[in-house]
Amino acid sequence: TASPNDTLTRETAATILGRNMMLQESAGEILGFTDARDISSWARGTIKSSLEHYLVSGYDDGTFRPQKDLTWGEMASMLTSIVGTPLQEAGDYALGGVFGNVTITAPGVTLRDSIISGDLYITGGVGLGDVKLENVTVLGRIIVSGTGESEKGDASVLLRNVTAQEMLVDNMRDKMVTVRAEGLTEIGRTSVRTNAYLEDNTPDENGLRLITVDGSGCRLDLAGRVKEVVAQAPMTTVQVAKGTVQRLTVDETATNSTVQI
Repeated sequence: TASPNDTLTRETAATILGRNMMLQESAGEILGFTDARDISSWARGTIKSSLEHYLVSGYDDGTFRPQKDLTWGEMASMLTSIVGTPLQEAGDYALGGVFGNVTITAPGVTLRDSIISGDLYITGGVGLGDVKLENVTVLGRIIVSGTGESEKGDASVLLRNVTAQEMLVDNMRDKMVTVRAEGLTEIGRTSVRTNAYLEDNTPDENGLRLITVDGSGCRLDLAGRVKEVVAQAPMTTVQVAKGTVQRLTVDETATNSTVQI
């Protein structure tokens, strides 16, 4: 339930923000607080992940106080930590080294020559957006929610010489997301949870090393030199529009799925 008239506790706020930032729940006990066992079971995994990403913190006395009502100041602190460095206007940015997250919320942004210690969010605010990443290293994840082809008819998000262990393609509006990888871009794993078009124009030893389709009922269109694709969710459609795929696997969990070449 939304419970709009209820007060907001610290554990509820941390869970809502963590889920909206698409954090995966972390298993295991939370050992950093004396009252960690007071955290509700439904909130524990997301709060643990939020703590690991430095998005929330506790009090000086070693407590988290999960049932305490949230203050305006605490909410502002959480939001500031999650958004990190916001890029809210079109332009060319070279950030150098950045601690924490970077969030792109506007179309027409070029981010170059940067190392990001946290996650990089390309939000739905970029729309059809012409977002370019050049010579960027992300130590956390790249989360792509920008949609469709840009007004120039190109991919909405272009990755050129970009390095990251993980990229998540997920659009909450259920729109098509388009991404193109070029140069020496290397992404260890790309998880697709919404309709997407991915084009990999990198050499065989680089690129989107492993693409998994995790979203039920979504469509993935592929082009270029694709390395490995695994369809894991039911009722998915994988279509190879042009180019080559070195390895394509339809997992036994991907029931009623279709592959078109």
